[in-house]
Amino acid sequence: MSLAYNNRGFLKYKKVDFDGAVKDYSTSLTIVQDSAVTYYNRGMIHYRLGRFDEAIRDMNSSLSINPDFHDAKTGLLMSERDKEEKQKRHS
Repeated sequence: MSLAYNNRGFLKYKKVDFDGAVKDYSTSLTIVQDSAVTYYNRGMIHYRLGRFDEAIRDMNSSLSINPDFHDAKTGLLMSERDKEEKQKRHS
């Protein structure tokens, strides 16, 4: 069941239904809490929407499950960098 929500989340992401994708990824995570890929996928949507705190949280969750997940490491660095740049612009 978790995989079905994860897959549907990906399809919604491809259709640019970001809120629907986040909901499906979140539902998937209520069923299987230790999916590094699902946290990463949801984190990338948050990142693209400029929700950097949420993206950082999801990337950290992904890395706590799989510390060697290269894409999540990259996503975390991008999220932290862009959050800092956004804060500088609004200072």
